[in-house]
This record gives sequence, structure tokens and C-alpha cells, in this order.
Amino acid sequence: MIRSAKKREYSTLSQLWLRVSIHAHHFIPTKYWTDNVHDMEILYLPQADNWIYTKKNKIYGFISICDGYIAALFVDIPYQRHGIGKALLDFVKDKYTVNLTLNVYKENLQAIYFYRKNGFIIKEETTDIQTRHQEYIMMQYCNNNRR
Repeated sequence: MIRSAKKREYSTLSQLWLRVSIHAHHFIPTKYWTDNVHDMEILYLPQADNWIYTKKNKIYGFISICDGYIAALFVDIPYQRHGIGKALLDFVKDKYTVNLTLNVYKENLQAIYFYRKNGFIIKEETTDIQTRHQEYIMMQYCNNNRR
């Protein structure tokens, strides 16, 4: 089931974010992620619309949206490749009638493949100023806004 996250669940979401970020971004020092987990919980999650994938009160993944920008899409490591990320992405594609954008590290090949498979295209290559790693800006046009 996908539902809106409750504020009391932000700690769980930030810990899930930390685990998956360290796992998926092996090219960035772990300290970067541990230094930012607190900000994720108290600054970033409260600014977004957060949707969680849950079964029997267990959170398997979440997606965070800010004005059409996918700020986060994370599925806990043991449950990746079980359709949870796609379900969350399809949910926001249906819910939000805007073009969706996101940033993904160029070195995160698994995520790039996932987003391309789900209709996103690479629009631009940039450098993340915090990590100094190359990233892609990707976009998926809303069915109502396709160019």
C-alpha cells in the first residue's frame, strides 16, 4: 500500500535513506551520508510530499516530491528489484500532473537504467557542488505536457 508518510516516520525514512545511500553510492565517502542524515530528517523531508510503500506497518521504500522534483526515491536494500520503486514512481506519475525531474549520479548506473526504463530521459549533465561528482538531470514528461 502507498500512503502519505507521517511526521513520526521521518526518522525511519532518514535511516532507510542512509542505508540505501551508502549502499548505492559507494563512490562517495560514507561520512558524507552520515553527516547529512540529520538534515534529511529535520529539513528535507518536512519540505516534501513523502509517500511510503508499506505492508503490515513495515516501510519498504519511499518517494519524496517537491514541486515536480523527485528529491528522493529509496527502496530498502533487501526489497529492491521487487517492483516497489516502480510502484512508487507510477504512483507519483499518476498523482502529479507536471513534468517530473530528478538528479542522479552518473556513476549510479543501476538508478540510471531504472529511470530510463520508466520513461525518463537525460536532459543535462552537471556537477553536484557538495560531492563534486557528475550527475544527470533527468526528466519524464507528464502525459498532458509531452513535447
